[in-house]
Amino acid sequence: MQPAYAALLTVMTLAAAASAAAGEPATIQLDLGAHASAEAASAAEADIDWADADLADDARCTLGFAALELQQHLDRIFGDRQQAETQFPIRGPGAEVSGSRIVLGCPQVTVPPDVLRRAGLRPEELADLRPQAFRIRSAGDVLVIYGGDRTGALYGVYELLDRLGVRWFGPEEHNTHVPRRAWEGLPQLDVQVGPAFATRGFWAWEDRGNPEFFDWMARNRLNFWTAAEDNHPALKKRGLLLTCGGHLHQSRYLNPRDPYPYDYSEFDGGDDKPDDPYPHGDYLGDVNGDGVLSYCEAHPEWYGLRGGERSFNIHGDGGDNYCTSNPHATAELMKNIVVELSTGEWRDADSINFWMLDGGKWCECDECSMAGSGASATSARPSVRPPIATCC
Repeated sequence: MQPAYAALLTVMTLAAAASAAAGEPATIQLDLGAHASAEAASAAEADIDWADADLADDARCTLGFAALELQQHLDRIFGDRQQAETQFPIRGPGAEVSGSRIVLGCPQVTVPPDVLRRAGLRPEELADLRPQAFRIRSAGDVLVIYGGDRTGALYGVYELLDRLGVRWFGPEEHNTHVPRRAWEGLPQLDVQVGPAFATRGFWAWEDRGNPEFFDWMARNRLNFWTAAEDNHPALKKRGLLLTCGGHLHQSRYLNPRDPYPYDYSEFDGGDDKPDDPYPHGDYLGDVNGDGVLSYCEAHPEWYGLRGGERSFNIHGDGGDNYCTSNPHATAELMKNIVVELSTGEWRDADSINFWMLDGGKWCECDECSMAGSGASATSARPSVRPPIATCC
C-alpha cells in the first residue's frame, strides 16, 4: 500500500469514527423497579392506588410514561425515519451505556450517585425541590432530569423537548410542531424551574375531555381538571389534579326531601337506622303521609327562614340556602360530604369547590342575621363578623 493512500485511509477511518460518535443516539435511563419495561410501568396506572401513602408505584408509572414521551419525541426530532427501531432506547440504571445518557429521577425513583456526580449535582440541592419543580443539568455525555416529585420529572422532560423546539399548540397532531435536525450530542443545560401557581388549567364540571386533550394539557404543564371524568388513573399519571364540587352541595348532601338517615324516636319506622346523633328540634312528623321521614320533616329548623317561614326551596344549584348558623345542619352537611370524598365518586379528588347555592337567598333568622350573611343587608341588626361570600 502506498504511504499516501495509507495516510488517506487512516484519515477517512478517523473521520468516520468521529462522525459515528457525533451521531450516536442517547440512552434514556431510569429505575423501573419490578416493571420489565417503560411500557409496562406506564400501563400500570389502573392497578395503582393513587391515594395511598406509597408513592413509589405512582412515580414509576409517571416516569415510565415520561420516558416514553421523551423517546417518541426524540425519535421524531433526531431519528432515522427509515429505521423501524428507536434510536433512543430506554434502559435500567445499571445497564451498560456507550455514548450519551439521559437519566430521569425523583425522590421515589433514585438516580445513581455516580451519575449525579458526573452531572455535577449534589443530593442536598435536589432535596429542596418543591412539588412540580425540576432540575435539568448536563455535563459532557450525561443529562439528568430530576423532579421534586413525579410530576416535576414529567415536566422536566417537556422542558427539555421545549428547548429542542417542540411545540404543542393544540391537542390535534397538526397543531404539534416537531423540528427535524441531526443529532449533535446532548444540549448543555443547567436549569431549575418551579411553578408560580400550584394549579393551572380549567374549571369544568362534566366529562368533556379526551386522551389527546389530556396529553396536550400535561405537555403544556396544565394540571387542573374535573373529577367528573371516568378514567382517573390516566389523568393522575399525567400529573393532573382533579377538582369537584360547585353549587350543588346542599341539593346532594342536605336535600330537604331526602330520607332522614337516623332513627328519630318520635317517628315509627326508623328502627333499622342508626341512633340519631342530633337533639330534637321543630319536629313536623310525616307531613306528606308517604311513610318516610325526610330531613325537612325531622329538622325544619335546619333550613332557611324566609318571610317568617322555614323554606325547603333547594332545587339543583338554586333556591334558598340552609340555615348556616345551625351547627347541627352544618355537621350533617359536612359529614355527608366527607363520606363522598372518602368512598364516593369524589374519592379521587384533590380539591373541592365549596359554593353556596347559585344566587341563593340567605336565612333571615336572628342568628344568621347577626352572623353577617346576605340577610344582614336588610336587617337592622349590626354585623358582628365579615359577610359570608354568597358565591365563588
